Amino acid sequence: MGNASIQSNDWTDSTLISFTGVEPLSILNAIDVNISGALNVRSNTFTIDSQGFTTLDQTTTVTGGTITAPNGLVLSTGQTIVARGAINAPIYSQPGSTITATGNLALGDATAFDGIDLHDRLNIGVNTVTLNDGYKVVLGSQTTLDTASANGFLVSPNGIALEDNQTLTGRGTVTTVGGTFENQGHVQGQSSKNKIRFSQLVTSRGSFANVQFDGGSSLGNSLTLTEMQGTNAFGTTNVHTVELGGLLAGNEYDKIVSTGSVNLAGTLNVQTINLNNGFVPTIATDRKVADLVVTDDEFGTNTLSLSGADVNNFKIVGNALYLKAGACSPIGGCRIV
Repeated sequence: MGNASIQSNDWTDSTLISFTGVEPLSILNAIDVNISGALNVRSNTFTIDSQGFTTLDQTTTVTGGTITAPNGLVLSTGQTIVARGAINAPIYSQPGSTITATGNLALGDATAFDGIDLHDRLNIGVNTVTLNDGYKVVLGSQTTLDTASANGFLVSPNGIALEDNQTLTGRGTVTTVGGTFENQGHVQGQSSKNKIRFSQLVTSRGSFANVQFDGGSSLGNSLTLTEMQGTNAFGTTNVHTVELGGLLAGNEYDKIVSTGSVNLAGTLNVQTINLNNGFVPTIATDRKVADLVVTDDEFGTNTLSLSGADVNNFKIVGNALYLKAGACSPIGGCRIV
């Protein structure tokens, strides 16, 4: 297991345990455990039964083995975990720390409501990283999928929260089987061809670039404007939900502001909400569905025109696209609920 020492504090008694090549290792019925030095678990099992969080030091390496710590691990500033295998413990990572997967990796504790609370980098690479939490995983300042040439996979059975000013970047798939992906930060896919794809419901007041929604999207905490850049797509299996409570964008209905391209497929689900403003939804008036942004290459003209099977349902006024009065959207029809 390498050369390391463990400081064990039991009320007033303190014990320093140093070890070389001891495997497997279990520390049981401890009050407080802090690890000093690099810890190399390799393909072995390391169990810590402490009444509080155990603080890791320097670099912790797992190459197919398992660390189990029911009361949690703290990854301090400047420290790293480099691992494949399993770390079955609530994990709190401080700013300035890094977790890097070198193969498929399971982290966290599905029975703990603080199973994953990250505050800095998680590097997934081309691997599958499963994050377990009793409620919703909290990602840190930067989570990176992929390499330049292959996808990565992020799995969290109970959902993921990407908080304000935090980022998820790269290429690959995000799966939240029993929960949602809540984006309050920014999701940046690698390119128009190599997107980040969401298999389950995404909610958001954050921004997106080069992503695809396949499992449902409801972009807004109540009513909001959602920013998109690059090339984004709503897949054929996606149900996109918008809220409609008036005619003022962002305050009375949801709106997406895209400076790139958006490919629309799947189902559009419009839900009315009562804002006590007297608004009654109707299809008897023109509805603006998009603002059009022209990227000028300084050649030719910037004349906007429509084409396609549903061209008669739409019209362009200035730099805005409208669904004509009485027309039905090709995505989801005329249904308003």
